[in-house]
Amino acid sequence: MTHYIAAYDTEMPDACLASCRTIRDVHERFDFPATFFIQGTLLEAEGPAFRALLEDAPQFEIASHTYSHRMLRDHPFCGPAIAPEARVLEIRRGKELVEQTFGRPCAGMRPGCGFDRGLRGDPWLVNAIAEAGFGYVSSMLWGPEMTVPALLAPPFTYADEGRPDLWEMPGHGWHENL
Repeated sequence: MTHYIAAYDTEMPDACLASCRTIRDVHERFDFPATFFIQGTLLEAEGPAFRALLEDAPQFEIASHTYSHRMLRDHPFCGPAIAPEARVLEIRRGKELVEQTFGRPCAGMRPGCGFDRGLRGDPWLVNAIAEAGFGYVSSMLWGPEMTVPALLAPPFTYADEGRPDLWEMPGHGWHENL
């Protein structure tokens, strides 16, 4: 039997909660797990509704999609990175809101837009994410030269950036709605 793990970016007001209900139904019908990367501002606005929908399903991981989806690195399509202190807020506040809303640790984070090489070559950002207490990041979402979808790639650590304790879990099948 083949098992699939799906990941969903939850970032759009007015649409995500309804979409999550549909997604949950599909996952329960076929009995396969999923990770929901939820943006912190959505949890501020609709946290109790998200909790009621997702908290009692052990096959669902709830992870952070940052606080407000602002850019953590310069991105050729999505724009420049915000200031370092604002990046730290995006990382930490998104995690705090997941943990407060769901009453459990938040192990993973997916930044807005993602990158073709993940966070490779950015030891400051890798360290900021690890220092916030994340065990993994899912930031490698584009293919070579910013093509979509991303190629299939195995997980790896950020040992070259000084954080062998932080894992990259590359995504596949993701696309940017530009």
